[in-house]
Amino acid sequence: FVISSLAEEEEIEVSDEEIEERLEELFADSDQETPSSSQTEEMKDYLQRSMRMERTMERLESIAEGKSTSDVGESSDEDTDTPEIDESTDTADKNTENEGGDEDVSQS
Repeated sequence: FVISSLAEEEEIEVSDEEIEERLEELFADSDQETPSSSQTEEMKDYLQRSMRMERTMERLESIAEGKSTSDVGESSDEDTDTPEIDESTDTADKNTENEGGDEDVSQS
């Protein structure tokens, strides 16, 4: 139920063309005779549910990893979600703390 709700919320769908492509792949890999039309319809229904579940799980994983919707199914060499740290502020703070002391900041 939760996965189905997420799929609806995220508007995750599988097109008829994608289902047909998957069916063709399955038939091409199979040595069995072509199933009847009722069996084919059952297979289409199963594939639609299965493929939607797969995409929903991928989306759930991306949410858990903090990726945006546009990141789903894409890999990026850059991590744009990581903020840059201004190291000059950190160095200035260490130097200010050390002004009255005998410690050498360059060794820490």
